[in-house]
Amino acid sequence: MDESHATSRGDGRGRGAEGGGSPVELRALQSPMPMSKRLVVCAAVACLLPAAAEAQGIGFQAGATFDPEQFYVGSHIEFPVGSNQFVIRPSVTGAFGGASRTASISGDFIYRFDLGGTGWRLLQGLGPSVNIARYADAEITDVSGGWNYLIGVGNESGFFFEFKGGGSRGSVAPLLWIGVGFTVRPG
Repeated sequence: MDESHATSRGDGRGRGAEGGGSPVELRALQSPMPMSKRLVVCAAVACLLPAAAEAQGIGFQAGATFDPEQFYVGSHIEFPVGSNQFVIRPSVTGAFGGASRTASISGDFIYRFDLGGTGWRLLQGLGPSVNIARYADAEITDVSGGWNYLIGVGNESGFFFEFKGGGSRGSVAPLLWIGVGFTVRPG
């Protein structure tokens, strides 16, 4: 094998080992994801890991939606911001039933009002959401952004009951979510 063939292969012989590989070799070594996207993903993970580690609680919820009528399940992370009364609760929820399936990713900002030392609190909140609906009959997937609002009651033990509604640019988000949930808190 001649020297020019070895340098173009970059197999450790000739110039290929010194970093002078051909453009074909360099493209093959590059990731399909651009560097800017990799940096954004790494920054997001770095920001979310400390929040998850210091989270006030991790929980689950389930219930029913109306318009369309579906059953839903989901999970969330809840952590305080400044005080134990104000929390941020990002969640992922999946709803199914009827002719569609809906996934919702939301980040709710919730304020909890103490109800006179009873251990119960009134919950009020709102936040942005991304809704993804898959319609089985038409083989269509629809994605839209919107806002959620919620009102409910929660107990210090972690149990809560809430009504959640929202608006969306498209018609993919259920009009009303009624559910119960439980948040496990350390300590």
